[in-house]
Amino acid sequence: RPAPAGPGAGRDPAPAGITPWKVAISGFYDSLRFLLVPPKDGRPVMVDDTCYFLPFDHREEAELVIDLLGSEAARRFLGSLVFPDTKRPVTIDILRRISIDSLARHLHRLDDLRELGGQSVLHFDK
Repeated sequence: RPAPAGPGAGRDPAPAGITPWKVAISGFYDSLRFLLVPPKDGRPVMVDDTCYFLPFDHREEAELVIDLLGSEAARRFLGSLVFPDTKRPVTIDILRRISIDSLARHLHRLDDLRELGGQSVLHFDK
């Protein structure tokens, strides 16, 4: 296993729900709009069970990932998997099919992700 690098390297990560930064999406809308959820008054914001999110310790990494997920390539990929007529068009199974590394590589941003200490595997939480 490679040694950790980048911001927060060498320390245990916080549980997903209490990380200060999140990239979230609602499961009830088919708009595929990812939102940056910053801390409020220095404390992590919790999302309810209608949302899925990726947890981050640092704003810069969350902003890069939201840029990647907002790309045309990501929207096309997700759009091909979402069925807008269902009660919950966006599901955890659909979101877990996204490879942030592959997306970053496709968009020529893999070095940016690695510089920020991006994890090789990011999984959406609920």
